[in-house]
Amino acid sequence: MIWFLNLIRGRRPDGFVFLNDNTGRRIGHCTRLFKEALVRAELPEAFTFHGLRHTYASQLVQAGAPILAVAEQLGHISPRTVMETYGHLAPQIRESEVRQRFTTLSKANARSASRERERLRVWRSSLHGSDWRTYAAISDLKSRKNSVDTD
Repeated sequence: MIWFLNLIRGRRPDGFVFLNDNTGRRIGHCTRLFKEALVRAELPEAFTFHGLRHTYASQLVQAGAPILAVAEQLGHISPRTVMETYGHLAPQIRESEVRQRFTTLSKANARSASRERERLRVWRSSLHGSDWRTYAAISDLKSRKNSVDTD
């Protein structure tokens, strides 16, 4: 955050962020530098600079930030774009909230939940796939093989 604040100090709100230190002109692209950073960070080659914006928004939504606050952070006039783009993350948030706040109905229920915890964790993670581009995407569960029901 400090780095970005220093980068924009004294600039107009509609001004460019990335400027050449020598010429003061905007940097048209930083592709080479960004690709080098991807390699050093061991991120997928297909990751884009704009992907950082998506990562930021996704993490805010997953952390339970109000959609309106995320929309404001991204500079959107309406939260609708955020809901359409990141709304698929909401089921995980709801599930997490319920899991954190639900009171166990009985000791037997708590023991059963404890025994099934790992199997349910594996099943939940199977819903997300392994491709970073589709992380947390939820498809129609009826069309997926549900290992919890078939075991």
